[in-house]
Amino acid sequence: MTFPRIIKSKHKKINDEQVRLRSEYWPKIQDDDLWQKSTSNGWYYIPRAFPLIQRIMNAMAPKGKPVSDVYLDLWCRVFTPEQAFVKLGGLHEQMAFYCNFNGERAVHTWRGRIKILEELGFIELAASAESELGYALLKNPYTVIRDHRKANPEKIPDRLYNALLERTNAIGADDLQEKVDESPPAKKVVRVRRRARGSTETKQPRAKKKLKSRVRN
Repeated sequence: MTFPRIIKSKHKKINDEQVRLRSEYWPKIQDDDLWQKSTSNGWYYIPRAFPLIQRIMNAMAPKGKPVSDVYLDLWCRVFTPEQAFVKLGGLHEQMAFYCNFNGERAVHTWRGRIKILEELGFIELAASAESELGYALLKNPYTVIRDHRKANPEKIPDRLYNALLERTNAIGADDLQEKVDESPPAKKVVRVRRRARGSTETKQPRAKKKLKSRVRN
């Protein structure tokens, strides 16, 4: 049995137990029947809480205009997490089709959803030579939801936000927590007033501290 390289050594024991359990439930299944990162291409990172994130962003969007499918399509097109942006120019029709928008207004509807994602703060848009909607930068969805909850608590139902808190706690994600600045405080700069040129005032020498002599018993 081979293991994906993304599995850390400390998680290998848990993975071994899960594989053994899988073999008990599905004894005829082979590795070739499964889609594993160690042997297949086309993978990308996705937050474990993504289903909840989708529900919350749909709750934040205008009624009757869900945006989660459009956001998922953008996420799946990002090349690397560090890159975090997607080319939109020249792909509007394709993206609209992938998001299940059909008919003459398919692209118009898709563009409307993209604008909603921008208004909610999940993405930032930039123009290209091909289109005003040329590129999309994907921001951290956790922090976007956290900031919206802080500014407009009524926009995100308590049940959904509390469920997200529970899920992030279970998976060890701390993005919903406010980051504490742990950088050392800036050094205080003391300015010394210079004596005016030509002044007859002289600086008095500091009195030397008297050294206390130690008396040995």
